[in-house]
Amino acid sequence: SSGINAEWPLRPGSQAYPVVKAPKNAPAPEQEVDVSRVDIRVGKILEVLPHPDADSLFVEKIDVGEAEPRTVISGLRKYVTAEELQGALVAVVCNLKPANMRGIKSQGMLLCSSNKDNTVVEVLKVAEGSKPGERITTEDHTNSPDTQLNPKKEKSTDCDSALIPLLRS
Repeated sequence: SSGINAEWPLRPGSQAYPVVKAPKNAPAPEQEVDVSRVDIRVGKILEVLPHPDADSLFVEKIDVGEAEPRTVISGLRKYVTAEELQGALVAVVCNLKPANMRGIKSQGMLLCSSNKDNTVVEVLKVAEGSKPGERITTEDHTNSPDTQLNPKKEKSTDCDSALIPLLRS
């Protein structure tokens, strides 16, 4: 027997072709990346300090248009100086799940660009005249952002791995 359950003439419920089921651990089909799910806002860096427990990290206080500035931890100390960051208008991802980084909770992520081997890293700066809290979008992606993204939980369907190809220059 071939494993095909076909009757002639075909009747409702008969199978002319075998049904192939995807394995239980098969990856989910790729979804189009919707950048508007990410809440990217203009932020003004108010304060930059070295992280007390990590030589490669800065602790920044950033105004993103909310009642209180956000604390953001970034691994930029070997690429830029505190003076270069102080007062800069930058792009901040505001809807990532807060994460503890060496004992301090980070409430966002600065967007940066780098060369292929990550030896040069630059903070993405926004246009002068932009106001802290303004949302950064594109013409094609104007939907409301998710309340919170959790890239570790949702794997490649979210922020990090899905957006990286879009941000390469």
